[in-house]
Amino acid sequence: MSVNSLNTQATGQIAMAIAITALASIITLSLLYAGIPIFGPINDLTNAVGGVFSAMLAWQFHALLRERAPGTAVIFLLAAWVGSVVIIVNSVLVAFGQMHWMTGGMYTAIGYGLLGIWLLGLIRLIGPLSILSPGLIRLGTIASVAMLFGLLAGPLLAARVSLENNSLVWGAYIGAAAGWLLFPVWCWLVGQRLISA
Repeated sequence: MSVNSLNTQATGQIAMAIAITALASIITLSLLYAGIPIFGPINDLTNAVGGVFSAMLAWQFHALLRERAPGTAVIFLLAAWVGSVVIIVNSVLVAFGQMHWMTGGMYTAIGYGLLGIWLLGLIRLIGPLSILSPGLIRLGTIASVAMLFGLLAGPLLAARVSLENNSLVWGAYIGAAAGWLLFPVWCWLVGQRLISA
């Protein structure tokens, strides 16, 4: 399968922007924990920007997915877009003090869980390409499966149970952490290959 339907330069730049945004998020979170409170809202807004780039990346890959699986490509795109919107909205709400950070973290986990569905579908449907080496397929699979754990936050929020000392919360945080760390690493590496393609 070729990548002729993919704008490799634009897609690569968006993928790398996700990684750069994640790095900025890590830096701002570190500064928050170093005792500089202003970096809390900045961190949340940085996460919202990452959600925007994630939605853009899913759209960039959509034509390629549609070639391979016309029926399910739209489902994967919608999963990615809904996940991105969840990340964006809750991050903005937390940044402006309209949502507790722990509840926001659960919504972020759900968002990354939905993005994990898209990433797993992307990797499985487009298969090995010049832009997806076996190593990147493995990394993307590990990242996407770990991101799926974020969906555990859905039942927690629906049941309105306490998030304090709840073991499922840690499972959901695994998904959020994978989306925050492994997914950007995958994006950076794929972005480099796309730009040099």
